[in-house]
Amino acid sequence: MVAGLKNTDENAILVDAGDATQGLPLASLTKGNDVIELMNLADYDFMVPGNHEFDFGTEAFLENVDLAEFPVISANIYRDGSLLLAGTQEGNEGCHTVIERDGVKIGFFGLTTVHTASAAASARR
Repeated sequence: MVAGLKNTDENAILVDAGDATQGLPLASLTKGNDVIELMNLADYDFMVPGNHEFDFGTEAFLENVDLAEFPVISANIYRDGSLLLAGTQEGNEGCHTVIERDGVKIGFFGLTTVHTASAAASARR
């Protein structure tokens, strides 16, 4: 359905604001992998992770980032003093993306809730 809506307008931008890879059995059984594959098929332009992207741990999240055929961005998730998503995808700096539609460049940056670390930790208990 989402892909159909995007396909109705050539200038549409399809984004996800987080918590896509958790909640439904399809997501839980594959630690979000199948959701990312569906997002690839729907031709998402980018996503910003929410706290539930980390419910299966940081490494599972990064595996999903590797599967994504679209940028995954967040300017405020760090590990060991470095931006977590920097360099994880070819051509993706990790914090922002620029999309061009009909000759207009539009810049986006991602912000993830500051409660992600504590929310994800409590979800794994």
